[in-house]
Amino acid sequence: MQIDWLTTFLAVVDHGGFHAASEATFRAQSRISAHVASLEREVGAVLLDRSARPVQLTDAGSAFVEHARRTVAALQQGKSAIQAVRGLVSGDIILGTYPSAAAAFVPRLLAEYRDAYPGVHVQLHETATVLLDELLEKGPVELALRPTKPATTRRDLTHRLLWRERMVVVHHPLHRLASIDGNLPLAELEGEGLILTGRSFEHDSEPFLMLMERGVSPVVAYVTNQPQTLVSLVRENLGVAVTNELAVRTSEHAGVMVRRLADETLHRDVGVFWREGMVWSSAARALFELLLITALPQGTQDLRL
Repeated sequence: MQIDWLTTFLAVVDHGGFHAASEATFRAQSRISAHVASLEREVGAVLLDRSARPVQLTDAGSAFVEHARRTVAALQQGKSAIQAVRGLVSGDIILGTYPSAAAAFVPRLLAEYRDAYPGVHVQLHETATVLLDELLEKGPVELALRPTKPATTRRDLTHRLLWRERMVVVHHPLHRLASIDGNLPLAELEGEGLILTGRSFEHDSEPFLMLMERGVSPVVAYVTNQPQTLVSLVRENLGVAVTNELAVRTSEHAGVMVRRLADETLHRDVGVFWREGMVWSSAARALFELLLITALPQGTQDLRL
């Protein structure tokens, strides 16, 4: 029995299907199917009901799944113990992140990590903030850079703060806001068609929630998860953007105006998140420790102390 068969089987169970497991583990779906089939031949029982949507465990699968989890966890603990004894950092790790942190901070972090631990391969999984929670809870992500808002609903996730950055307004030079001197009052955003960061119009994005908390009822014109798209929409005068400062700094923003807000409490806090009770690999531990000392992006406030 191969450990890959077990980890693949658990990925199908945790993600609810072969296609989802393929995306989560970065393996071809044919490989996922082959691993599960090999495992079923080895144990002499069908473990998954493939006709159900989502895929369900059979009775045999239900009896087997926790044994599989304990086996995989025990192997990882054993490897970590050996690495600790030998003083080695090796293996692979998957780091979750969102676009502006991926552009402004992660490259420097990975360069320093590569220099310190050339034997470790770090994979990046870049996605929307709210999607990082499931990847942390069910795998394959071990550590994730994530804003603290919107707050996670997963009770088994914990975090340590890294930095704070300002939220800013981005508008076209001919927009009426250009005539207002100084920092912009929040009230000036009332009734404006806003361009916000997020994954959809589900109104769970960080800027939307921040504005609502301060008495501004956002009128959402566009939502995008890509900072450059946000700036480009503003450049065409399609709305006024409210976003974090790093999103603008890491984008080509000629032809737009970037303004501070009068309400200085409007800011983004970013942390490194992980699952409580996680078995820390030596690679994950080393990356976490490096996160606490790597130089932070320009214009941010260090919250690691």
